[in-house]
Amino acid sequence: MITVVLVLGTLLSASMAEIEEFYRWKVLNYTNVPDDAFSDAYFNKYIPESNLPNGAVHHNGRVFITVPRRRIGVLSSLNYIEVDHRDKDGNEPLLKPYPDYETNRLDSLEPNSNRIVSILRPTVDECDRLWFIDSGVVSSYSSTRQRMNQPSLWVIDLKTNQKVRRFEIPDANDNGYASITVDAEAENCNDAYAYVPDLVRRVLSVYSFREDRMWTFKHNYFSFDPLLGDLNVNGLKFQWDDGIFSVTLGTRQRNGFRTAYFHPMISNNEFTVNTQVLQNRSNSLREYHNDDFNLLGYRGPNKQSTKHAFDPKTEIMVYAEIARNGLGCWNSKLEFSEANHDSMGQSDVLMFYPTDISIDENGVMWSLTNSFPRWLYGSLNHSEYNFRVWRSPVQEAIAGTKCDLHRAT
Repeated sequence: MITVVLVLGTLLSASMAEIEEFYRWKVLNYTNVPDDAFSDAYFNKYIPESNLPNGAVHHNGRVFITVPRRRIGVLSSLNYIEVDHRDKDGNEPLLKPYPDYETNRLDSLEPNSNRIVSILRPTVDECDRLWFIDSGVVSSYSSTRQRMNQPSLWVIDLKTNQKVRRFEIPDANDNGYASITVDAEAENCNDAYAYVPDLVRRVLSVYSFREDRMWTFKHNYFSFDPLLGDLNVNGLKFQWDDGIFSVTLGTRQRNGFRTAYFHPMISNNEFTVNTQVLQNRSNSLREYHNDDFNLLGYRGPNKQSTKHAFDPKTEIMVYAEIARNGLGCWNSKLEFSEANHDSMGQSDVLMFYPTDISIDENGVMWSLTNSFPRWLYGSLNHSEYNFRVWRSPVQEAIAGTKCDLHRAT
């Protein structure tokens, strides 16, 4: 086991990789909201225990933090923190609703397409746009669960903070959209595609920004491994069956297409498909996909992963390991095998349940750990730090690991 200690906000593993603890919270709280926000209607009244961060992505000095409405009492699902507004310890910065509180406020549970209801993990594309899936559901983890809006895909221009697209997803499952990945080039933003995995139906949907339409692929590789669904994390035992959870994109090829890497959360395997296959709607109608979808390889035991991300500059894949409470890596210049994977950092206390990971426009890795199993099956101790955002340039995070091909041997 890799030994981990916390020194001055930096996570140090045996590999000497350094990952900075950038933010931490005992309880989430908000700013830039009206005084009556804390005494609003029942379904929107602030209840501290209900607020669990789930997604974190950085762009141009702002870290966007999502708080899904899994329980009653969440003031705002989409929020941000200005990186410059951080004390020396990163302690409990207040969340600012994005683009504003009114867009996140639920005045009633009547359908309202101008409202953001509940988001898990957003992403930012090369065109300075924020993309996310809104499930449209309030209180998804309680007996008072109610769908307010049809699940929808949103796109917001981060330069103007204005919504540029809202697409209602047809035949949607409102509890399975864990993430979204966007394939876009700054020189041709209208030709963007979004890849949207559904962990419940175990399908992969593709959205064309230019066509404003979506199509869906089915494949056995999108399902979970039934032998890996029994988890024991920090003494909590539970069984999950999450299918395809995350998609990340490799380096763009000369023909403009890329390798799409994907995995179910309950699996230790990684799979691939070329985006040329996904972007052709007619391919989704086939009963048999020949060898378009492939097994890339095996990460190793206890490597069940939520999100992963690929850095095109270093060609490094990083991923969040829920069974090990850590962050792993693989250098794509090496064979995808257990021997070529390594840990960038691990801690059952400090990195309890890494729920999100991303790489920003400057090659900096950001990750969020949120103690989710304890929140779901027990209760959080609000005298302790429960949620953390971690940050490190990819090149520094992999220093001394097998992913660093320049390490001393």
